[in-house]
Amino acid sequence: MRYFYMDSLRGILMVAGVFYHALLIYGTQGGSVLNDPGHYVALDYLAALVHLFRMETFFVISGFFMGMVLTKNTSLPALLKKRTMLILVPFCSVFFTLNVIQAHFMSTTGYFKVIHLWLLVNLLIYTYIVLLILP
Repeated sequence: MRYFYMDSLRGILMVAGVFYHALLIYGTQGGSVLNDPGHYVALDYLAALVHLFRMETFFVISGFFMGMVLTKNTSLPALLKKRTMLILVPFCSVFFTLNVIQAHFMSTTGYFKVIHLWLLVNLLIYTYIVLLILP
């Protein structure tokens, strides 16, 4: 079954992610490599508002679909293997390609902060916890 509103919600959350990271450039917290000389405190509050719900909502959506998968007659080892591959392949692909390039360029600027893969690690941990608790 396809839930089209979930596709729309994920799209809105992705746009909110772009919006959030753009707000970091113009805020006073300095959470970006790029910083605008004019800092606006109001944008910090707006970024904090977006940050309150965006990633958590992605995790809730993932849990929703994980629950749907669990209701099907899928064996636990097969499900664990499939979810691990679905999460680890993108993680390893980005970690060993894009993050290496990004780390090189960021270390030359003195701004070394590579944290883009935290969500995949968290998602994998949450998946294992759910699959260990449910049986």
